[in-house]
Amino acid sequence: MTNDQRDKSLLLEILHASRGLPRTAQWLGTEMRLAGRGVPDIHGLLREMERKGLVFSDEDSLGILRYLLTPEGRDQLEGMP
Repeated sequence: MTNDQRDKSLLLEILHASRGLPRTAQWLGTEMRLAGRGVPDIHGLLREMERKGLVFSDEDSLGILRYLLTPEGRDQLEGMP
């Protein structure tokens, strides 16, 4: 498994554990660092995952971009070993 695959897997797990609560990229980056996986380009990784349909982003009323796990992302997470 490559580092990108590990990072994506961890992001999916973090979003799944958030139970539908939208999270910012900064919060997700902090959680990844706490898990021992510092990601230099969290925004790029999230954009790639959004293009693949694994996460969904939306701006809140303050203009802050927040991310949620999609059903496709949940399916991918459940299919991982």
